[in-house]
Amino acid sequence: MQINTQETIEQKILDDCRRGNIDIPSLPDIALQVRNAVNDPNKGINQIAKLLEMDPNIAARVIKIANSSMFSGYRLTSSCMEAVARLGLHVIQNIVICVAVNNLFSAPNPQLQLQLKKVLDSSRRIGAISYVIGSIVKGKQAEKAMLAGLISQIGALPIINYLSRIPDIKENSALVSSIVKKLSGQVGRMVLEEWNFDKELINVPENVDNWFRDEKPEADYADIILVANIHSMYGQSDKNIPLLIDVPAFSKLGISKLGPQASMEILQEAQEDIRQAAKMLML
Repeated sequence: MQINTQETIEQKILDDCRRGNIDIPSLPDIALQVRNAVNDPNKGINQIAKLLEMDPNIAARVIKIANSSMFSGYRLTSSCMEAVARLGLHVIQNIVICVAVNNLFSAPNPQLQLQLKKVLDSSRRIGAISYVIGSIVKGKQAEKAMLAGLISQIGALPIINYLSRIPDIKENSALVSSIVKKLSGQVGRMVLEEWNFDKELINVPENVDNWFRDEKPEADYADIILVANIHSMYGQSDKNIPLLIDVPAFSKLGISKLGPQASMEILQEAQEDIRQAAKMLML
């Protein structure tokens, strides 16, 4: 495949996105209903729990998370209402969207499904690390950081599904990976705009590997995901990544007042928490 042909395909994908001629996945109804209910001042725990109970799979996942070691100190529950009360409405909202996003990652072609699985596994790893970082960084929500990590590569989904309809390309895994890597950020932004996500999350896909991004002095969720992405790739010799201490986002997080080296040690010591968060994302 010639480079100019790949560039032509990439341009066509972007053009079709802008014209609305590419299938952008819809956020499942349950996620939309829960999000709307959480943001409705007239709705409370009872109404949210009843919504969740309408989808037994979602309800079971929420109860499982409420009973996980991440929320230790509580007695086990089988009640959706008690799980909602324990986790809180905004945590429930982010968890339900995480479950919904997990369920979107499928493709008709086995080879492309393998590509999507790699993206999903990577996103889950980033989400787990982001959850831990988000629990440490002042003013940030751990579950929102986890969601941000999970949707950081959401653009891969419509791109891979688009390429699945092109016979000469869908079998070329190297080419598919190259196109996804190139366009995932731009297409991901379009997906999140379509889903009416807030600006903090919409900015994530385009900045997941924008290593030296330094737009403003205070940390945002894109900074958390960028740092989590670098951390997720440690030990992978084929990945060309910068040192954390050279990345502006890392210094903004303020994980430790003792400086960058202490902050790195905190992340290393949090491996068990990261493993537990990863289990939470195996939804």
